[in-house]
Amino acid sequence: MKPNETLTDNDEILNDYTLLPLQSSSNSPPVAYASTVAVGSEIYVIGAPFELTPSSAVRILDCRSHTWRDGPRMKVARGEATAVYLDGKIYVMGGYEEDYESMAWMEVLDIKTQTWSFLASNGADELRCDDRCLSMSVLQGKIYAMDHQKIHGKLYAYDTKKDTWEVVETLSRSTLIYAWCVIENVMYCYTASNSCMWYDSKSRKWREVKGSNLKVLLESRTRCLSRVCVVDLFNCGGKLLVVWMARVHGDETKQKRRIKCTKMALEKRHGGEVWVKMEWDNTLHTVPKSVDDILSCVVVSI
Repeated sequence: MKPNETLTDNDEILNDYTLLPLQSSSNSPPVAYASTVAVGSEIYVIGAPFELTPSSAVRILDCRSHTWRDGPRMKVARGEATAVYLDGKIYVMGGYEEDYESMAWMEVLDIKTQTWSFLASNGADELRCDDRCLSMSVLQGKIYAMDHQKIHGKLYAYDTKKDTWEVVETLSRSTLIYAWCVIENVMYCYTASNSCMWYDSKSRKWREVKGSNLKVLLESRTRCLSRVCVVDLFNCGGKLLVVWMARVHGDETKQKRRIKCTKMALEKRHGGEVWVKMEWDNTLHTVPKSVDDILSCVVVSI
């Protein structure tokens, strides 16, 4: 996705973001994946997507040359695992078969040595499962993780230096997190209650992001499909990007879906409030109706 935009004095957008397809090759992965991690200018594609046979394979896409190569295979075959990158390592959690031993719950890839190792739970027993509904994010050198299908999910934080987990917060169903990202050491998330929140690390509480445009955007998104559809949040140069799938209404036989994107500036105000101002909102691409979800999006440095 390459941005090339200009604002007029009337705040009209003259140029748009767009999606540019990459040509596939004989060594490209045969199917779309949900577990992807950006490391510099490369994307690591990990395991297998949902509903396919779990795999230990790792494929690496060089975004500069648009070429694929094999990465080091994981110790455990996984399907729709969750992965994050921190301090030269990729941490992968969940998505394994039930008959694996408990140590299989999480493993770590050292990018420099290209070797995998297991990671003990050390205080995160409720996350130590084969669940495919786990999510992770990174904030201030710690990994945050939770199971977003539990009625009262616990938000955990992992200190990589101390090798310990702690429960940060217990979330209700309405505040369960569907997507999150970090901008300037602040974590932002999209929740099950159709709200955008930010994490106050001092009080260890989630607080609502303010802005009338944001409220209208999120309310309209709930009507895009008959069920809750996927939303992804990204840090793009310090701005908040919201990407989601919307339905194109019309003749059922010709129905398509749109990949939409909104870019918003963030403003911290007196009293600790965070407000957003919508800068750009448009359709990135139209896809066949058979495409239900956006499986994975990552931000890559080229």
